[in-house]
Amino acid sequence: FGMSRSLDGWIFWRAVQGAASAPIYTGTAVMFATTFAAPGEFAKVSAWQESIANVGYAAGPLLGGFLFDWGGFTAPFAVSAVIHLSLTFISFLSLRKRMTVREVRDDKVEPLMDETGTPTDIGDCSEIGEPTETVEAKEMLTTYNLLLLPAVIIIPGFFGALEPVLASHLRRSLGDLCAGTIGMMIVLFAVPSTVLALVVPSLMEKFSGLAVLRVGVALTAAGSVLIGLSDPDAMDGPLAPWAFSLEPGSAASWIVQIVLLCVLSSGWSFALTPIMPDMMESTADYVAESRGIDRQAAMEAVATAVSSFASMGLLCGEAIGPALGGFCLERFGFGGSYVMFGSVFFVYLAVLVQFRPLRPAAVGPPGCDADAGRALADKLRLPEAEMLRPG
Repeated sequence: FGMSRSLDGWIFWRAVQGAASAPIYTGTAVMFATTFAAPGEFAKVSAWQESIANVGYAAGPLLGGFLFDWGGFTAPFAVSAVIHLSLTFISFLSLRKRMTVREVRDDKVEPLMDETGTPTDIGDCSEIGEPTETVEAKEMLTTYNLLLLPAVIIIPGFFGALEPVLASHLRRSLGDLCAGTIGMMIVLFAVPSTVLALVVPSLMEKFSGLAVLRVGVALTAAGSVLIGLSDPDAMDGPLAPWAFSLEPGSAASWIVQIVLLCVLSSGWSFALTPIMPDMMESTADYVAESRGIDRQAAMEAVATAVSSFASMGLLCGEAIGPALGGFCLERFGFGGSYVMFGSVFFVYLAVLVQFRPLRPAAVGPPGCDADAGRALADKLRLPEAEMLRPG
């Protein structure tokens, strides 16, 4: 990509990068889900993964900006290629013998983490085997998973659309910024999401994954509308009555942009982090309950299907976002586009608020009818997405 000098070359190598992302996203999720199978563990691991990924999102634009200023267009991609080749070599060394770090005693899965998220003694390792159960499409395409799927698409899509035009928006709002300063602003954007991702598992346990998702979508919707109204171009169009009247480059403009970037970053963390764990654990609990199998077998059965399902939505959003963002930007401008995107998020938020999930696994232990399970859940004042597991 870095050595290409034509549009055809950029499109081809970007497509190659996209094809490579699919097995990386899916394979990582499958390994985590089958290794950390105890209730709540996968959410903690996913939160750490998301937090570390956000560090990469923060460091990438900053390092890329300085490399671009130093060595031109090719330099950031050349350094990236060296890093990826090094990681590939390391991964081959570490995966020469495929092992799992779960310990099975008396047919019970021992948690790999304690209550604080600290790894416990993993004991002896055993070879990874193929799942003895496979998940069917009807078990995957539950109402709850289909409700979460739009979030997997529109959240990455929104930020994919924002990324290419954020630099020009910041320059219009804050003055003529160099690439390094733009990179620093992207670092600031990633800080809240890096920190808050680690808080999400605790919030999911206290409330529910759906409740955290609602907060994330609300923050993203508000941040999108406000950053659209903060763009100087919004003062010249139909949004002028609501646009912010800020002098470009003024202290007030800097404060507004920093606050809005933090709001959007928080929305990213709260909206995206709980989706994969919530999909994975809810589907595994449903399969375990409906088939009468242990949770470890259920987690192995659903891991590949759920990871592929979620990764498909994620990659679809990343692909559609920049194209849709460019299309809207040409026709509605930055302000109009992001007010429109924010309105879409508000509509989706209304659907999330109205939806009351009742997963089949949440109705109670075997032999307990659905009405009794609902009544018990209401009496205990359980979070709406909480499971009532056998025993």
